[in-house]
Amino acid sequence: MIKTKRIQQIKEYVFDRESASLDELVAHFGVSKNTIRRDVQALVESGVLKKVYGGVAVNHSTLVVYQERKTRQLNKKQLIGQTAAAFVENGDMIFVDSGTTTLEMLPYLTEKQVTVVTNNVDFITQAMPYENFTIFSTGGMLERKT
Repeated sequence: MIKTKRIQQIKEYVFDRESASLDELVAHFGVSKNTIRRDVQALVESGVLKKVYGGVAVNHSTLVVYQERKTRQLNKKQLIGQTAAAFVENGDMIFVDSGTTTLEMLPYLTEKQVTVVTNNVDFITQAMPYENFTIFSTGGMLERKT
């Protein structure tokens, strides 16, 4: 695998899990520990990841803001939203978090009678016209970046 592609995949792998051990990365990517160390070091130096005992974790100070994330990989997010919504049945209660992918479930839920618990302001706003939704909003502090 090309080094740049592997580094990108390492970044995505860690972002999906919030953190990963070096041994876990070695096993997953099938490369030597020295190769993983070099690749991880490149991500640490770029500020994307930070070193933690035994591995790496997401450097939360470099997370992409919500408005920018909404349009990234939109086709894939819509497919995930459609697939997830297919599991929801009338009468179900679901939690929709503040992520940008979960927002993409909405168009596929509009005909269903569901109760939604959410902290996703965009979901709440876009779901207003659908009286078949019962919506509970969770409290908490507004994080303007994410």
